[in-house]
Amino acid sequence: MTIQISDSPVGENTYTVGADGAFSSATTLHVGSIVLDSTASGKFLSGRLASAKIESKNPGGLVKFDYANGKLSVTNPQGKTKTAPYNDKAMLGASLHPQFWSGTLKQVADKAGMGAGEANLNVLLVDAGQEIPVKFTALSNRQVTVGGKLQTARRYSVELVGMTAELDSDEAGDVVAFDVPVQHLRFLADGWDGLFVDALAKYPELSQATYKFRTESGVKMTTRDGVQLACDVIHPDDDQKHPVILMRTPYGRGTETVNAGFYASRGYVVVTQDCRGREDSGGVWDPFVNEGPDGYDAVQWAASQPWSNGNVGMIGGSYDGYVQWAAAVEKPPALKCIIPQVSPPDAMHNVPYDNGVFMLYLGLWWAKIVAGQHTDFSSLRSSLPHPLALSVLPLNKADDAVLGQHLEFYQKWLSRPTIKDWKGYDYTSHLDQVTIPVLHISGTWDGDGIGTAMNWAGMRALGRKNEWIVFGPWIHAFNTTHSLGDVEYGPDAIIDLDSLYIRWFDTWLKGKSVGLDSVPHVKLFVAGANKWITMSDWPSPDMRAKTLYLGQSGLNEDAGPSTSRSYTYDPAKNTGIPSILIDMDPAKATTKLTLNSFDAKASLILKSAPFKKKTAIAAPISVKLYFKTSARDTDLYATIIDVAPDGAMHTLGMSGKLRASYLQGMDRVVPLTPGKAYVATVTPWNFAYEFGVGHQLGLLIQSSGFPVFSRNLGTAEPISTSTKTMVQNNTFLMGKGHPSCLSFYVLWEK
Repeated sequence: MTIQISDSPVGENTYTVGADGAFSSATTLHVGSIVLDSTASGKFLSGRLASAKIESKNPGGLVKFDYANGKLSVTNPQGKTKTAPYNDKAMLGASLHPQFWSGTLKQVADKAGMGAGEANLNVLLVDAGQEIPVKFTALSNRQVTVGGKLQTARRYSVELVGMTAELDSDEAGDVVAFDVPVQHLRFLADGWDGLFVDALAKYPELSQATYKFRTESGVKMTTRDGVQLACDVIHPDDDQKHPVILMRTPYGRGTETVNAGFYASRGYVVVTQDCRGREDSGGVWDPFVNEGPDGYDAVQWAASQPWSNGNVGMIGGSYDGYVQWAAAVEKPPALKCIIPQVSPPDAMHNVPYDNGVFMLYLGLWWAKIVAGQHTDFSSLRSSLPHPLALSVLPLNKADDAVLGQHLEFYQKWLSRPTIKDWKGYDYTSHLDQVTIPVLHISGTWDGDGIGTAMNWAGMRALGRKNEWIVFGPWIHAFNTTHSLGDVEYGPDAIIDLDSLYIRWFDTWLKGKSVGLDSVPHVKLFVAGANKWITMSDWPSPDMRAKTLYLGQSGLNEDAGPSTSRSYTYDPAKNTGIPSILIDMDPAKATTKLTLNSFDAKASLILKSAPFKKKTAIAAPISVKLYFKTSARDTDLYATIIDVAPDGAMHTLGMSGKLRASYLQGMDRVVPLTPGKAYVATVTPWNFAYEFGVGHQLGLLIQSSGFPVFSRNLGTAEPISTSTKTMVQNNTFLMGKGHPSCLSFYVLWEK
């Protein structure tokens, strides 16, 4: 079988099985600079897995699975082996060996339940060592000419681990295709190409995949200060000038080049580039700081090349989204539009500081990945080497204690505590320079989601009309799953974005009229109701602003009498490390709040009256808190929760937070006066959610997010070197005179 990403071959799978049931399978997959190799061998007896050995080598190392006598042995890259029983009667599947699904599909087809078109089975993913529930839905058969003969493909939609794929088998039951649309990944048997048609073919107004293309690797571009940046150029195989799509990344340009054919086949030149100090590019790696000037130079260079028509657009996610904003505020004349996906804002509002609170765990995790010249992909799914050392003080020792190495740029992060220290990583204060069209992409559980929220609001405040946003129930790896741990949003949570991207670039780079003006400016997923809605703006004129006031009895419609509520936070005792952060097991993700989720003695939970109707609310959300503390500093976290009639509590989005010593702005640290009353506004991150009848809206207030975020030691001393701690007795003032409140928007009540 050929393995494709965006219709371009990236590897192959070979599979053989003997009359005695002995089998072997080998898969090699090249994704940019990432190489995956996996082999499987063993024996089937009466259709059951009697024994198997699987070895999978990826950037994280070698993982071995050994199935025998009802026992599974798993050996990790460090050579440690764990043994556990497995269900030898389970249906079989695999991520890298599609033929393991063949027997399962035969069982699915034979099941009486398929008369209704669906079957739910537990499937053992043999190359993951995990049994998972899978939903199979029969699709209409498709006739395909293979080797001159008409063949019938039996097609099934497969829902697993929150994503939807397609499995197709021939009449004998052998798998001929395994297609994962959200990953642009496809295993396809020789001759079965006719199974799939370009999904964008149903939009004839859009640029179609009619071009052959070629790649030039290792092309060098020189910046204004003489640094050479490495590029791959993928362009239509002709002598014409085409618009350019630029992708800049610190993770190795090969990670972007692998998908470039999607655009190049539609008449675009794609330039992928290693950022300064990364992979094959020269210069010194100082994360985020140099991307504005470098981005400007890259845009103008791309526009001036003989294969370019002078129009440049940009696309990319996470850091690759940030570089677009950094370039856009520099106003390169050739830059006509951008698509920043899940992009962070400036240095003080997310990474490495989230509203002044230092991002500890994830900051160190990311630092390990990008510490060297070459990206360490082995760390993507790994926990930190020494997570128990996260409680070490001072923080300038944490890189050595947790990672076992001294990182110069991590030390720079700690020594830059205000936005004035981050020239180059402060684009949010220069959004007025951005006049080009922007398509924002983010989601409820995106770890950089505050960037999209700030940028959307900032551009909206500037009166920009050429802004569009798609906001799903997604994690940072947006539009890849329709669930988060124990929360299911439904298969419709994954949508077609590819046609939107082509519609965007066709409009702004090719000047084609392809109906973008009829696309709603806002596409928003409402969890709870689990449906998409569209709006002309966010907030839209149809949304109703609402405020609830904090009081002794909870969240109320009016401010009520003056009162207060208090708790005590002691950073010296806040040193526990949850096991989930050590395991880094995505399957353990949960939105559920329990008494183990937070310190009940160092927090407040306030609840509204039960809803009498189904009520959907949405961001923007703000929490105004009047407070005083016994210390010189404290942190304020605000989380919105759903409280069910049975008392079960679930978080609805990412917490807003603020380090109080930044109350006067992110440009300076001002210690608090103990006992003095202050007012702070904390902004929970964006979400939209429908509460059921009888449910209550809850507000959780805390002063710590350790170990994901650093502790506030209470002294307002420099976080790099401080070791002294102060107990923080925090009192929240409520009612008339100090109207602490929660403000949000209501989408509907019904």
